Parts: sequence; structure tokens; C-alpha cells
Amino acid sequence: MLVLLLAAAYFVVAFTQQAMRARELRADIAEHQLALTKLRAENDALQDQTNLYATDAYFTYVEQRARRDLLLANADETLVLVNWVGTTPATIKPAPSAQPDEPNWKRWIEVFDQR
Repeated sequence: MLVLLLAAAYFVVAFTQQAMRARELRADIAEHQLALTKLRAENDALQDQTNLYATDAYFTYVEQRARRDLLLANADETLVLVNWVGTTPATIKPAPSAQPDEPNWKRWIEVFDQR
């Protein structure tokens, strides 16, 4: 009878441990399903954005920017860089001042004091 009681106790403890492990696994599954739902929503948003930009005009714009700004070329093209040597701009000399060297206040006095 004692052996039967010990065997029953062993099975009860083992069943309890398995039930607790099953509960933990269900909680992990629920957590992973929530993360999966969030990732699917993010994926859908990114797919919508990709569909928005998947036009010929956008690809043409990106290609032009890559060629101009990044100096990129297609695999079957040869890229030639030209170093243009420009002329230096001529220095502009200021025109000679037509104003006399006397202070401004003296000139105003002459304007108002015309006798």
C-alpha cells in the first residue's frame, strides 16, 4: 500500500510540474503571437510604403541622384570623370568715389546755407 501511495504521490507531483510547464509555454506562445502581430502590422506598413515608391518616376529620380551625387554607374557603363579647369573670375575694382573727403555734416550745412 505504501508503494502505491508513493507512486500516486510521484504522479501527482509530476502532473503538477507538467501543468505548470504547460501554463508557462502557453504564456510564451501568447507573447510570441502578440510580437508576431506587431511585426505583421509593421511589415504591412512597410509594404505600403514600398508600393508607394515603386513607380518609374521614383526609380528614375533615384538613378539620377545616384549618378549625380554618388558618381555611380551601371555595370555595363564606363564612368568618365572630367576635371574642368575654369578660369579665375576677374577681380572687380571698385569705382573711384565721387564724394569729397569732407564730412557729411558739412555738406548738409552747405545744402541748407545757400546765401
